[in-house]
Amino acid sequence: MIDQQAYAQYLPIEKHELLRTALGSAVSHIFRVDELQDPDRSPLPFFAQAVGFAVIDSCGRLEVGFPIHYCLVRSDESAFSVRLNDWACVAVSYHFALRLFLMTSGLTFSEPLVSYRQDVRVEDDYEKRTFIDRQEMIRIVALSTLINEPQRPLAKMLTHVALNFIANHEFTHIVNGHLLGGAGAVLGENGGRGDVGRLLELRTLEYDADALAVQMSMHHFLGMARGTVECTPDEIEFLGNDSDAVHTAFAGACIAMCMIDALQSFSLPESPHGHAHPPATYRLLAMMSAAENALAILRRDGRLSLSADAVRAALTRVVRAIELAISEQADARPDPLLLAVEMGSRSEHDAEIYRCWTRLRPGLARYKLGGHLLAAAQYDLDGNPLPRSRPELRHMIRPDES
Repeated sequence: MIDQQAYAQYLPIEKHELLRTALGSAVSHIFRVDELQDPDRSPLPFFAQAVGFAVIDSCGRLEVGFPIHYCLVRSDESAFSVRLNDWACVAVSYHFALRLFLMTSGLTFSEPLVSYRQDVRVEDDYEKRTFIDRQEMIRIVALSTLINEPQRPLAKMLTHVALNFIANHEFTHIVNGHLLGGAGAVLGENGGRGDVGRLLELRTLEYDADALAVQMSMHHFLGMARGTVECTPDEIEFLGNDSDAVHTAFAGACIAMCMIDALQSFSLPESPHGHAHPPATYRLLAMMSAAENALAILRRDGRLSLSADAVRAALTRVVRAIELAISEQADARPDPLLLAVEMGSRSEHDAEIYRCWTRLRPGLARYKLGGHLLAAAQYDLDGNPLPRSRPELRHMIRPDES
């Protein structure tokens, strides 16, 4: 694990004013890491370390020579990335981190989430619950202020994973060349509203960020399960082997997606089709494809022992457990008609995203940092592997990325 003192090189004090200027009125305070070391002050040190380690670890594994600076900000935003000439920053707000922990803790009152590594059964009264829009269900759960003390270790673990995934997602915006709008460019929640073409581009970049983020998070937590990355006694309970690591890493990423969906419904109550971030329903399905492909790569490299069938079963089990936990906490279930509409529109949505990706990809390949493949080049949004297994798509890989 990276030594705590290593943070200093990622947080030069002279950069704080530049960051404050770039982020403008959104920021009321920027914390240095040395302000976050007292564990008795608040949950802040835990959140800071979870995100900071994710960014530093990502720099090392992708061999990125571009300085990535991490900071934690108190603001009304959730998480974002900023590029300023010769450096970049991943920011995750204290409000977002704390709300994520409270939502996760609230979900642990539901047995399905506690048993996310096991097959869960549908409660007898599930079919009798009222139908509610799934986004509204997530919003209700996200308002939770209850902490389940017996399950606090689980809530902390899944919050840690969710923040790791969020940090890697924002990190991808930087290293994959997404921030091309000049100094201080920021990918916003609603930057594409009113411009269908721009909205499609933003959503394409969000899927790309999800893809590499889930790959990096899986790599990181499998390393903890196998002892190549330091793991605390509390974490070992949830990362005891490859199966535990896959379940836990994907559960945290899924919960992060639900939290972002809820925050969008707070700040942008209009139709989700106007949000820069796609609805969680879309992203979870696309992320299952991303996780399966990432784990196939890790399996090939000898870093995973689970079969493809075992991986798919694990990912399906996690999504089912979270869906049931959300339904139980909201005392409702998703409206099947709305879900059918969403699923019916997803194929057309994916096709548009894929066409946009083929247009954006050559430019991103030139601007990306590090020697990694662009994650979204490895699969399409239906989970079909790209060029190695599908010769008809081989032309999509540039010679320098094959």
